Amino acid sequence: MELSVYIHCVGDEVAARQFGIALRTASCWRRMERAPCPQQALKIVELSEGKVDWKGIYAQI
Repeated sequence: MELSVYIHCVGDEVAARQFGIALRTASCWRRMERAPCPQQALKIVELSEGKVDWKGIYAQI
């Protein structure tokens, strides 16, 4: 699943709390204005229990 779709489904606030990031960062990721760094991406894959994978984070770049 793409990261932006995942954040859209759970909501910016929930994603921000889940991933330990600022609300603005979650919003930027949802709108695909920025992408997480590789360390954040690994954390996202783990915390989303594999629902978001590497391809879902970096395929649009």
